[in-house]
Amino acid sequence: MKITHSLEPEWLAGVPTAGARGRLRRWIVAAAALVVFAAPWRADAAGRTALVIVGEDYQKLQKSSIGAKRAKDIAEALRAKGFDVLFGADPANSRARALMLDFAQKANGADFAIAFVMGHVTAAGGQTYFLPVNTELGVATDLFSRGIAISSVAQIAGKAKAGAVIVLMTAPNFEPAVSGLDARPEYASENPKSVVTVFSSSARLPVSRIDAVSEQAADAVVTLLQQPAPSLADVVKGASADGGSVFGAPADISLAKPIPPAEAVTAPGAPAAANVAQPPAKPAAEAKRNSKENDAQVEAARLQNEQAKAELEKAKQETQRAQAEASRAAAEAEKAKAEAQAEIARARSGAAKAPGQAAVGAPIDEKQLGMRQRQRIQERLRDMSLYTGPIDSIMGPLTREAIMGYQRSKGAQVTGYLTPEQFQALLPDGN
Repeated sequence: MKITHSLEPEWLAGVPTAGARGRLRRWIVAAAALVVFAAPWRADAAGRTALVIVGEDYQKLQKSSIGAKRAKDIAEALRAKGFDVLFGADPANSRARALMLDFAQKANGADFAIAFVMGHVTAAGGQTYFLPVNTELGVATDLFSRGIAISSVAQIAGKAKAGAVIVLMTAPNFEPAVSGLDARPEYASENPKSVVTVFSSSARLPVSRIDAVSEQAADAVVTLLQQPAPSLADVVKGASADGGSVFGAPADISLAKPIPPAEAVTAPGAPAAANVAQPPAKPAAEAKRNSKENDAQVEAARLQNEQAKAELEKAKQETQRAQAEASRAAAEAEKAKAEAQAEIARARSGAAKAPGQAAVGAPIDEKQLGMRQRQRIQERLRDMSLYTGPIDSIMGPLTREAIMGYQRSKGAQVTGYLTPEQFQALLPDGN
């Protein structure tokens, strides 16, 4: 999942195959690449920028114990050190994505970009996601459109000369539970070389300790940032000290407030102007090369996007085909049931017209059978080489066909539904 405003189409909520979901992921990655490389970034961005985003009061989940106060303390400490800070407390999905886009514009070309992501976080499929406060998940793939991928935040921080992503995470409780989610971080993405990504938790930390450990990490980060001259390495260590995880190495950066050129001390006898650093002129060749690289990135993203769209359309067609096959199977099951019922009716009618002929007994009430009894019927029919389906206790089309074959082999009326006598013959002990 990358930063994008597009929402998951409703028809994809039931994508039945892992392959289709994989193609969806690649489409999202390609679309995000287009956003990152083709958006009109600020070419003159400079200095240090920060994003502090926190979720505390969740609409469908329990409150996060990290708390907005710690996030505000971090934002104030960064502003005091000269950072251009974007702050978002309890953002909904749309607001969180808008903050990501603003952060991406400020980070592009900056000297240093750092993001603090605080609140409920969950992981699935090798990715870890921040949950906006209005997050509501039915299946794990809902994270593609309803969560913010930490790897996407790291890619944005990577647009600066150096960057960092600090994730102070708490564990959400989903009721009912959502299959495929993990409260501990997963990070299978390639981390940008200029970025360090830090989680206050890790795969080795018990879920029951995540909240307490992350609260301690948040307090440590606040304390460090309130010091006059903390380093990035200090903050990384504080955020991950008790069971956290770190991806990449922190740059050798001091977070102290820069001294403006006008405040620099002039050496005795030296001209004041000599202490003012003059920005070097950017060589025209380097500017041209950067322009070509940007053009190539945009074109590559465009091609990836086109390919992803084609794969998405193919996945849609596969989904529709699977749905059609499921509908056809249901129709065939209904048809087999109707035919069996009609056969019973015909048999009873024939018995009434021919008194000398044996009457067809009424079928057993299958609703009264236990799961194990239905499985034993399937096993007995399988042993007779009549049933080839799974032993799942479902009296579906395959089971009906096997019963009909059994009835034919016994010269009985073919209905697909067992009479009490046939049930007794198959299961003498009734189990």
